[in-house]
Amino acid sequence: MKKTLMIGIMIALLVMPITGYALGIASDYLEDSVYKIEIGTTQAEYGIRLQNMDDEQKTVKVLMGSDYNIASIRDYKDFYVLQPKTTETSIIIDINVPEDAEVGDRYAVTYSVKESVEGDAQVEFSTALSKSFIIEIVEEGEGTVIQQRDVNLGNDMTIVILGAIILLAVIFAYRVVSRKPKRTARKTRRKAKKKKWGPDET
Repeated sequence: MKKTLMIGIMIALLVMPITGYALGIASDYLEDSVYKIEIGTTQAEYGIRLQNMDDEQKTVKVLMGSDYNIASIRDYKDFYVLQPKTTETSIIIDINVPEDAEVGDRYAVTYSVKESVEGDAQVEFSTALSKSFIIEIVEEGEGTVIQQRDVNLGNDMTIVILGAIILLAVIFAYRVVSRKPKRTARKTRRKAKKKKWGPDET
């Protein structure tokens, strides 16, 4: 019974990373996650794209925050409906640089996507998939040239850490399951020897 339970847990751990990252975010490429904007520029934009690799439609909410409200979502919607197996639900983040910005100023921008889940009384949302970048004001000619990149399922480091934890859990579970039969077999052999030879005669 215990062995069957452990095998079930191992299978669940192996399947979890596959089902847990059906929702993904692609973002314009930024070296070291820093968007360098040239001094004198008052407006810029940054693009993200939502991915739904599941077989079912997903409804998500996109949230964001930034220092001094420097960034906002263009044509903001309360909810975004992602069709199955799609990767190109595009969202534009508008950046309005303060007029008094100086070279060297830095502003943090964060955004997150939450998938809606069924609740008893109202719409609830699952744990957010979050990302961030820094806006830095630089000299003329040093600004970032935006490039699109492929969809990234979640945060790369988070996936690596999660994978390592799952691997260690599977190894530990396997060792626990494989050790118990050996101990039982040893006890059985010892009992058999005692029955065969009996107690020592003095």
